[in-house]
Amino acid sequence: MTVAHVAAINGHLPPDFDQWELANDRGYTVAHRAAKYGHLPHDFDQWELATPRGGWTVAHDAAKWGTLPPDFNNWELSDNHGVTVARVAAQNASQETMT
Repeated sequence: MTVAHVAAINGHLPPDFDQWELANDRGYTVAHRAAKYGHLPHDFDQWELATPRGGWTVAHDAAKWGTLPPDFNNWELSDNHGVTVARVAAQNASQETMT
């Protein structure tokens, strides 16, 4: 894990940060970590950044953790297995309902 990944997790990236594609040893980018913890900037637009193995995008992570912005509209973006962001968001919503 890089210093940038830790900063993204904790919400401490500088306002002018632009190395969203920087990946850790598992292929998760700084943007994936920021998405998981709800720390992406409001003008973020690199939702298609994906892990090399499964193609899991930043949008998939944000959908899984409930941190997609209200104006997100790329619901058909899919990983290498055909799983769309819409499907992940729906699964997340149903799991929240069950808990």
